[in-house]
Amino acid sequence: RRRGERLDPVVDPERSRLLGLEALARTIALCFARRPGVLAIEGLDFASQEALRGVQIVVDRLAHSGASTLVLATARPSGAMSRLGRVLPHQVLRTSLLTPRLSSRLVESMFGRPELLAGTALGHALARGRHSALLVQESLRLALDTGAIVRREGQWVVARDIPALTLDDVLAARIRRLPPRARRHALALAVLGGPSTLANITRVAGPKAVVDLEALRELVRGGLV
Repeated sequence: RRRGERLDPVVDPERSRLLGLEALARTIALCFARRPGVLAIEGLDFASQEALRGVQIVVDRLAHSGASTLVLATARPSGAMSRLGRVLPHQVLRTSLLTPRLSSRLVESMFGRPELLAGTALGHALARGRHSALLVQESLRLALDTGAIVRREGQWVVARDIPALTLDDVLAARIRRLPPRARRHALALAVLGGPSTLANITRVAGPKAVVDLEALRELVRGGLV
């Protein structure tokens, strides 16, 4: 700022947001100006279109800054991810099925005890072969939802047997536990099969359905959408 220069407040929300994103990119670039670093972004598949646009802007500015920054993002395959990949140089690292050892490490990362599932039907199934990380994660979430895994005396313990279900059965069981309004929205999203607007979700949910942001938040909190 030059001496005597008058700075007017930014009244354009979009320009204000752009300036904020550019400032964020400059800050990250300064952090990694001398030493290489990694910027990790988890769960991009849950991000809105506006948030994805923000990620695109920040990564683009970082690339032009010359900072030694590796951006590592996790996401499930989707149309939004494909569109983001078309405008940003990237390398796709696809995850493979988890070995019994890696399944055990995933359990440990969530509960601090790799042996937690020992003696359960799910534990036996994971120990016998390879499984997708999504199946393991959703099975553990269902166990938490149903009280099969609980917190006692400062540690996680198994309160009752945890069945070994298919991914479809696990997701169906989790959806059945949702409140009716959230369940209708979940089924509507399943019918649509991809990103959609609130209006379309409500239309598919039924003639008496209304736009229910709390129901959608319930799905996001549960990791179902």
